[in-house]
Amino acid sequence: MLDRMKVLILYPTENQASLIKGCVDNLHFKGIKTFALNKNTWDYYTLDSAEFRTVINHLERWRLIMHSPIAQKIVFHSYYLLSKSIGSIFGDFDVVDYNFYSDVIYDKLIVYGKNVGIKQVISFWGSDFYRVSDSTKERRRKYIDLIDAIHLETINVKNDFLNYYNDYKTKIKVCNYGIELFNQIDELVNTRKSIDRNKFYGCNVDGKIIITCGYNARKGQQHELMIRALEMLDDSVKEKIHVVFPMTYASDDSVRADVEKELDSVNFSYTCMTRLLSLEELALLRMNSDIYINMQISDSFSSSTMEYFYTGNIIIIGEWLPYKFLKSEYGIDYTETSKSQLTRNLTSVISDIKNKKDCAAKNKPIVRLLCSWSNVSERLCSMYMELTPYQYKQ
Repeated sequence: MLDRMKVLILYPTENQASLIKGCVDNLHFKGIKTFALNKNTWDYYTLDSAEFRTVINHLERWRLIMHSPIAQKIVFHSYYLLSKSIGSIFGDFDVVDYNFYSDVIYDKLIVYGKNVGIKQVISFWGSDFYRVSDSTKERRRKYIDLIDAIHLETINVKNDFLNYYNDYKTKIKVCNYGIELFNQIDELVNTRKSIDRNKFYGCNVDGKIIITCGYNARKGQQHELMIRALEMLDDSVKEKIHVVFPMTYASDDSVRADVEKELDSVNFSYTCMTRLLSLEELALLRMNSDIYINMQISDSFSSSTMEYFYTGNIIIIGEWLPYKFLKSEYGIDYTETSKSQLTRNLTSVISDIKNKKDCAAKNKPIVRLLCSWSNVSERLCSMYMELTPYQYKQ
């Protein structure tokens, strides 16, 4: 191999940094030189610093501009100048991958990239397709026309995408991302590390069934819906459970306040996890849960949900969410529910908790095969390589 492919990954928020880092690391070990850039903060990450020295020097000069209040007002409120600055490094790469289609900067960069002849990929993460208006979807059509590949995480999302656009079938590549937390979970399992659960949850949970509701503090998690369903359980069932609401990731103070207000009058024990958790604590949060409920308005293929699958949780998922392929194609066990049947399905699961846990434990090896970086990186490499004449290390 005389040369190595160079990929620029753009992403918009710090919340995505950990996943993007895993992507960069694993592509690097497959022989693809990868550079990740947060387009809003200008933070970057690469394992090939020497190769990208010119790019780094350029970005560092722009960092100085960012720290100037006057320059921020003049330059960083200008989509044109922002896109021009980022676009100026395109010549150092073979492919640019726009992760989480989010704003006008991507639109301008796509036009620029087309003009300079770089191969371009849009990677939709879920809400950037499902939770945008039809007018936004239509506005994006002319930019999707210009790119070379559309990266979607699941077959279900692909079908929804095609049902809306009725086009782009030949551009679509289906590949999920790997999940870094699996390694942390495995390490904790291998070392048999445990926690003081009463201290971890802030109350006595001895003998309780731990139910986790959602995985962040966004309104789209539909916390109120889950709380109402839990409150409708028989008192004899509520005595057996402790409910956890993870509210650290994507924290929204108003949503958290609404959830806490809703919880003021409930008759079951609960914990709102509001402090920032380390990776080890996140892994322990997954491992110490028995039942996980995902009733989001929309979802794609969330790492958090797959982590609960991996740790043997009994999974209850809204029937409108695109996870059906997990059961039909991979035989993964979970319970689908409508909003109105959530209380009934919870009661059924809790009444047969041992058998349900035994079934859920069988999901782990399947989920690892589907989501471990060692397997996923092969598919990502193939997606990029189809766009270029390069080869990579098998």
